[in-house]
Amino acid sequence: MKTKKILISFGLSLVLIVALAFQVNWSLVMVELQAAQLAPFFMVTVVWLLHFLTRAIRWQFLLPADSQTTLWQRFSSLMVGNLATFLLPLRAGEFIRPLFLSKYSGVPFATGFVSIVIERFLDLVCVLSLFFFVSHAVPNLPAWANDGVRGFSVLAAALFVFIMMAACLPVLLERIVVRIVRFFPKALQGFVLSTTKQVLEGAQAIRSVKNFVAVILLTVLVWVSNIVAFDYFLAVISIPSDLNLSTALTVLIALAVAAPSAPGFIGVFQVATVASFALFGVSVEKATAYSLLNHLHQYVMIVSVGGVILLRSGMKLSELSKSPHQ
Repeated sequence: MKTKKILISFGLSLVLIVALAFQVNWSLVMVELQAAQLAPFFMVTVVWLLHFLTRAIRWQFLLPADSQTTLWQRFSSLMVGNLATFLLPLRAGEFIRPLFLSKYSGVPFATGFVSIVIERFLDLVCVLSLFFFVSHAVPNLPAWANDGVRGFSVLAAALFVFIMMAACLPVLLERIVVRIVRFFPKALQGFVLSTTKQVLEGAQAIRSVKNFVAVILLTVLVWVSNIVAFDYFLAVISIPSDLNLSTALTVLIALAVAAPSAPGFIGVFQVATVASFALFGVSVEKATAYSLLNHLHQYVMIVSVGGVILLRSGMKLSELSKSPHQ
């Protein structure tokens, strides 16, 4: 089954890359790449590091109160997890990140993993909410896209209510889910129940008003910093700052990378970037140049920072990836 998932992931990336390659005039892409401005790279790097630092700060509020971790331990685990996601298939970083934290700080793997499940739910709510706001800035949005916006808005609201109930009314939520899943196919029932259990466990960390407010504010800051990083990077290909475009990039890329793909989201990242630029009338060649440079920058930054942290820890990615938790 694991081999099948890997083949599907790589296959999807390959199909998307080939499809995009036939739509692009590569001589024009080369012109864009040769004219790229290097000065913004430093500022973008700073913003990305602040982004990951903010994620590490937020992680503390998603862990149980008795979890003793330092900011450096959480930041290191986050970056090593990102390293694994960019180098290994099947989003291995989602498992290696809590595993690294458990070896580094003693926080149980299950505790760390459950906190990441809650983190992903909160991120999804924020991304879907951003999708609603940015849709009003896109000129001539098709009717089908408007329907999608409304659907995603309802989904965002439902997920937020789900998280609130998990934190404040866990027993009631569990009863509701148990009753609902009786109508699901057998194969799906186990997945829904296990996911609900993980959410219920993790949501207890944000049961206090203080933690909940902190997590919400930090989640907003996480995604604002993502938008700012993409916006600064527009200067690399000589496009003026455009927060609407940068928000669209953030939303579509965040949704696209949820699909199975090769390590580092190769293919889905490029297609989502081109689709975002197309909404604002930017050429596919300029969009492709942006996607290649932006993606390369992320690869170099994450592999460099994560690699140095991993090297200093004395652990090996190959050993972590073969852990029983994987």
